[in-house]
Amino acid sequence: MFKQHSSLAGTRRKYSIEYAVFGGSSCSNYFSIEVRSRKSSSSSQKSAKSKRARKEELTRDFENCLEQVLTWLLEAEEELTLLSDVEHEDLSIVKSQFKDFEQFMISLTDSQDTVGRVLHRGQLLCNKAGSEDERDAIQGQLLVVNSRWEELRALAMDRQTALQTQLNKLQQKQLASIDKWLSTVESEMSSAEPVAASSNDVIRQIEQHVQLQSRISNYQDIINNLSTFVAVVDEGDTSDESVGALENSLQSIGTRWQNICRWAESRASQLDGLAELCSQTNEVFDRLSNWLKEREHDLLGLKSAHHLEDSEEVAEQVRKLQKAETALEAEHSSFVRLSQLSCELVARLEPGNGMAANDVRRKLDTITQRWDNLVARIEEHSRTFLKLVRSGKADLKQLKPHEKSTNESLTINDSVKTDRIVKPDQTISSIQVTTLDAINSEATSQNTTDTDADNENHQLVDRFLRHVSKLTSEMEHLQEWTDSFSVSKRPDQVRRMISVCQEKLIEIKDQEAKVNRLQLELEHMHLSADLSSKQLKKANDAFELFAKGWARIVTKISEAMNVLTGHAEIGEEAVVSRAIEEWIGGCDRVLSDLSRVAAVERSKRLYKLSQQLHVQTSNLNFIEKDIVKKAILKKGLEIIQKRIDSLQAESSSAVTSVDGDDVNRELDGEWSTVGDIDALDRDLARSQRAVERTRNGGMSSELVEKAETRKAEMEERRRVTVTALEKMKAAEDILNRLTEKVDCASRSEDELQTVLNELQSVREQLANSETTRKEAERVAEKMLALDDNVPPKIVTCTRDRIRNIVERWRKLENDIEDHINCVRKEHRRCIRIILYQEHLENLLDKVNSNDELEDALSSMDESFVRESYARLSDTREKIANRARDRIAALSKAVEECERFEKNMADLQNWAGQMNSLLAMRRATDICALDVPEEYKVCFFFLFFSCEDGFLLLLLLIFEYLKFNFVRCFVFLL
Repeated sequence: MFKQHSSLAGTRRKYSIEYAVFGGSSCSNYFSIEVRSRKSSSSSQKSAKSKRARKEELTRDFENCLEQVLTWLLEAEEELTLLSDVEHEDLSIVKSQFKDFEQFMISLTDSQDTVGRVLHRGQLLCNKAGSEDERDAIQGQLLVVNSRWEELRALAMDRQTALQTQLNKLQQKQLASIDKWLSTVESEMSSAEPVAASSNDVIRQIEQHVQLQSRISNYQDIINNLSTFVAVVDEGDTSDESVGALENSLQSIGTRWQNICRWAESRASQLDGLAELCSQTNEVFDRLSNWLKEREHDLLGLKSAHHLEDSEEVAEQVRKLQKAETALEAEHSSFVRLSQLSCELVARLEPGNGMAANDVRRKLDTITQRWDNLVARIEEHSRTFLKLVRSGKADLKQLKPHEKSTNESLTINDSVKTDRIVKPDQTISSIQVTTLDAINSEATSQNTTDTDADNENHQLVDRFLRHVSKLTSEMEHLQEWTDSFSVSKRPDQVRRMISVCQEKLIEIKDQEAKVNRLQLELEHMHLSADLSSKQLKKANDAFELFAKGWARIVTKISEAMNVLTGHAEIGEEAVVSRAIEEWIGGCDRVLSDLSRVAAVERSKRLYKLSQQLHVQTSNLNFIEKDIVKKAILKKGLEIIQKRIDSLQAESSSAVTSVDGDDVNRELDGEWSTVGDIDALDRDLARSQRAVERTRNGGMSSELVEKAETRKAEMEERRRVTVTALEKMKAAEDILNRLTEKVDCASRSEDELQTVLNELQSVREQLANSETTRKEAERVAEKMLALDDNVPPKIVTCTRDRIRNIVERWRKLENDIEDHINCVRKEHRRCIRIILYQEHLENLLDKVNSNDELEDALSSMDESFVRESYARLSDTREKIANRARDRIAALSKAVEECERFEKNMADLQNWAGQMNSLLAMRRATDICALDVPEEYKVCFFFLFFSCEDGFLLLLLLIFEYLKFNFVRCFVFLL
């Protein structure tokens, strides 16, 4: 640019000379023009100095901004490099990575204007550059900034794309898994059995439903995680079909989950207490049925009136009848209880199992019919004996108690018929006269009843035998394992066998409840069932055979555990002691042969033996039981130590220098990585010995520095590992402590407000300890990033431990919230109960006041009441008129307020439209910073490519002015 401006000035001077020659008579004009040009040159020099100062200031600002931008780009690149790889399996980790990377992308967006500002200032400085070298240097810096910015942006976009892809993939996979699980549960719901009518079946259904509810509860966290679902939508897709489909899928899952939860709650409410209700109903039914059978049997002994021959038979008949009536009165409460239990059971079974409800109705109808028949027969015999008294065949003195009992029986019968629960389709049986045919039919029905009882007894025994057979089949694999299992004496097999025995012991404990129920069933058969000795012997033999197998399994596991536990302990100590003895013997032989070895080689072998001696000394601590053996081995190791020390002293005087190749190879060999404290301690001690060897052996300074560097590296690895383990241990301790507090609070019997305060305190402690968990995660990731050669096992173990901490942390948060909600709900329920109690007390007071008012009204004058009523009516009319006036005024005020709100809404809509119009007009204005940098660079090169054309245009303008000026001058002359 400087050369171009100078050439332009030369052209101007040439035109001035030509003008002077052409117009020779006007030299004075020429000199005056030259004076003006000198003045203008002096002013241009001053402006050049000010431009130079501004240029230097612009240069300094550009350099400062450039330094800041380069520093920020370096930090951003390091931060992007230190980010962990995209997780491929755990969805929660991918979500966490996506959320953290959003913050990084926000920082990139915020810093984009800074980069654009630096490029803009650099472009301005490049335009004002005084030389090509300066311009090239500035353009090179701008290209570096632009390239690094574009590279950083490309890497960030690639990671964001990878996170979005993996997140979408895992979320779709999770949705598919949830859909499959929901379909499985829905199929189980559709194939679920109706509510059973027997206690055993109800218990089985309750166990199945408890398992289903446990699965639903365990799956609750996965459903809750859908609240943080991230929708990944392609920008090129302009339609909302994908978003709509995703929303429909999530809504469908939510609806299906709610249906499952409602069905589970409904099913649980149906099964709650049903087993006890069935058991009580069956117990009352069996007892009442047996009682009716006994009473019917007693009534069969009563004779008709025409069969009675003397007064003693009549008296005996009267006593039997009175006894039957007394028993009927005493058992009336059982009949009422059976009716109540049956109605309650029918109400519970009707929605889910109509057939079972009808069976309960039929059984209740049968009992009711038998009860009515019994009452009718007692009434018939009572009327018969009254006829005998009237006819004179029986003495009245003998029948006075009978008449009294007869009247009581009539009262009893009336009360029975009053208390009995009769359905609409049920009819009260009419009173029938007992005849011989009826007696025969009753006898036949009695025999049939006995046969039914025998069948029930057979069914009871058969059911018990089926239970024994089922449990025996379930224990069959344990029987086979007991026959095939043998204790091995190999030390390497002891731990595996102990774990196998522990698994079998867990299975035994799971089956123990079933065995207890089987034993209770057998005891019930002995106590309450009317079974023959043959049936009892059959049940006892079956249970005894099962008990023998059960005892054999338990004894086998117990003996194996005792043997294996003792064998493991003794075996481990025996292996350690035998290994130490073998090493002492081998070391003794090696030390004896060292006298024939060269001094340098002797020093190397003695150093290795010292290391082995240190290991064997630490192994000696494993021997705890055999104290005598431990003392003998310790003495042997001390003798070996003394021999090694003496040989080292002899070899140190013979060896003048130590070869550093061994130390160098050791330093370049394999060393422990982060994560293993024991290995790091050993390698730290090894590095310390290497440093001592290099210093004491007079080795080179490079080797000493290398050994010290290795030692510092081991110390740093150990420090980072210890810090990470301590942080993770601290987070786990916090979880265990707070979990224990939550369990104690949930089991506490204190007041609800106290429990709520404790739970809220635990929640605050958990929130305050959030930094500890995050610090544990950060330190663990730092530990894994410290070394590139961390074994995959340590990486997996550490990340699994962190993932476990995070999952337990979230689960504890959810549990605390659930407990707090339950406590608050219970607290509100208690408050409502107290309010209801107060309300009832108020109502009771009002009732008492009404009673007092009624007493007062009875003594009040009627005329006074009429006058008071008239005054009250007038007052009510006045109050009603005033209320109507007030309502009209309020209605008018409300209409005015609604009109005002409507005007305000119109004003807001107008303001929004004006705001959008102004925003559209403002958006059409183009800011300099909004122009892409590529356009600016292209415009810059385009301008310089057209510079020659601009100069030619300027020359043509000067030629035109000169020609016109000459023409004017000639015209004037």
